[in-house]
Amino acid sequence: MGNTSPQFDGVVVGVDGSEQGYAAARYAAEEAGRLAVRLHLVHVLPSAIPVTPEVVPVLPESTLQAYGAGLLEHARALAVQVDRDVDLETHLLSGARASELVACAESARMIVLGSRRPRLLDRIWTGGTVTEVASSAACPVIVVPADWERTPHGRIVVGVAPVEASGARRELWDMAFPLAAERGAEMVVVHAWWLGGTYDAMVTDHGAAEHLQRARARLIEEELTAYRDSFPDVAVHVFVRHEEPAHALVRVSRGAELLLVQRPAAGRMAHHLGRVARALLRHAHCPVVVVPQPRRAFGHEREDRAEALVR
Repeated sequence: MGNTSPQFDGVVVGVDGSEQGYAAARYAAEEAGRLAVRLHLVHVLPSAIPVTPEVVPVLPESTLQAYGAGLLEHARALAVQVDRDVDLETHLLSGARASELVACAESARMIVLGSRRPRLLDRIWTGGTVTEVASSAACPVIVVPADWERTPHGRIVVGVAPVEASGARRELWDMAFPLAAERGAEMVVVHAWWLGGTYDAMVTDHGAAEHLQRARARLIEEELTAYRDSFPDVAVHVFVRHEEPAHALVRVSRGAELLLVQRPAAGRMAHHLGRVARALLRHAHCPVVVVPQPRRAFGHEREDRAEALVR
């Protein structure tokens, strides 16, 4: 349905009637007000109910629409409580939830979704829709924990993967530094590495770990030189840790305002979120921003996403 789905600008938030969905709506209302853009509350009706008439009678479409409209009205009320002047619209769509959200946010500044602490065999929302949207959306995706409450901690965490080609993380820095400057927050850059198994022990035993950490810290600092000059008021701290990356980033997310990570590069027709990012969407203690890689179609032009989260 991507070609027939409406496309929205501003801030798009997926509302599913859960507490985490309503937490996302509150967060999105603050972001829309801060950016002075329109807030779009979106609920996607299921295209089919996964039950048989022998188990539950098939519900008429009018009943589903009334129920979905009620969820949107509740989300609207919560958004207005956060910012009574927010410019908002509600949208009731139908189809595959993740695909519809990705399609309607094609031109958005950001899309906001809710996450909840996972339970055994509980992957319906966080493990499915959130992961799929974060893997393929054209705009930044912010995933908000269900228990999120706005508390200015003054710290933004940036998780960086192993150093790639020069300029590969430009979108990440372009977003992180203006955000930290606007919020008066310090920036904590974390790169954690862990080989696992006997190879990790071998590297550690031969004393190569310390050398590797210094080398990677030096490369990251080189990337940051121009940004430090452009944002002299942003205090930046770089930490390279010999630790399992997901564990390290979940740990430092406690007490942070935001945790930014960049989605791994992928082709136009294939997307991959990565194991670490998937773990963060399920376990981080603060909102997680998944920054997309630049699209290089139509003459390999770069899309500047620095404005996605800041004025």
